[in-house]
Amino acid sequence: MPIGKVKWYDAEKGFGFLTTDDGGDVFVRSDSLPPGV
Repeated sequence: MPIGKVKWYDAEKGFGFLTTDDGGDVFVRSDSLPPGV
């Protein structure tokens, strides 16, 4: 699983993007995250 900082996230839509340490962006869906995140 990629590690990075949240670039933006829309809780209503259930997705967002992370920015990785190397500067790349990763699409993230809420259902792919562990419970409680």
